[in-house]
Amino acid sequence: MKKPSNRFSTARRRFLKLAALTVGATAVGGGWHAYDLQVTRKDVWVPALPPAWEGTRLLHLSDMHRGPFVQDFYLEKVMEQARGLSYDIVALTGDFIAWSSEYAKGLQPLLSNLNAPLGAWAVLGNHDHYRGPREVSRALQSAGINVLSNSSTRLQRNGQSLWIAGVDDMVTRHEDLKSALKGVEPGVCTVLLSHTPDIVLRETPQPYHLVLSGHTHGGQVCTPDGTPIYSATSVGIMYAGGIYPLKQFTLVVSRGIGLVAPPFRAWCPPEIALLRLRRRNPS
Repeated sequence: MKKPSNRFSTARRRFLKLAALTVGATAVGGGWHAYDLQVTRKDVWVPALPPAWEGTRLLHLSDMHRGPFVQDFYLEKVMEQARGLSYDIVALTGDFIAWSSEYAKGLQPLLSNLNAPLGAWAVLGNHDHYRGPREVSRALQSAGINVLSNSSTRLQRNGQSLWIAGVDDMVTRHEDLKSALKGVEPGVCTVLLSHTPDIVLRETPQPYHLVLSGHTHGGQVCTPDGTPIYSATSVGIMYAGGIYPLKQFTLVVSRGIGLVAPPFRAWCPPEIALLRLRRRNPS
């Protein structure tokens, strides 16, 4: 089992100190958002999107962290709200559990019946790899969710293709981007699931057009204007949460559903993201 690097451990200690300083201000100023779930509806520009896929609705969920800080009464509320939305595809970008592989046992009933017409697709995150990748994968598959471990699949609508690819976790060094994109037809619109937005630092063997990530929790602890204090990534707070139209692809980073230590959020509410894919710039 691979542990986080010393660089990230040192940065997290700094984060914990800064977070501790915000607790009082959070309590007084109304910034406590640990379970203040939001549904965010956003249009995402994907110029390579085939005409048949215009307006496709994609439900993006990330970072459940089922464990002692994120319990089932809350996760059941999240999933009930998610199932009530209208979507075509479900994308889940990792960190389903925290602390122990025992928390994988309850994932199947939580994640069942998402009922996406074009399937539910997932990648694992670093906490899944730390605690129980086999157990998490089995739970997801039993819930009808396809786990993309450095692999891809082709979806078709009216004879036009959309590829869904998943690269395994970079934090624990399980990623193989070349294998994830193997077989993907050159030039065909590709959605890549990557637990961490650090994928932006990697050279790609071939283009992809939309990247969905999590891992950052949006910073989890932010200043009152929503600016993250810290993000456990190589790209830092630059891509902590939101939509980023980059030169080669569009990056979407979820604020996630759950949390890890410290067990609170400040000015950074958890989110269920409902994305509508557009061929033209929606702005």
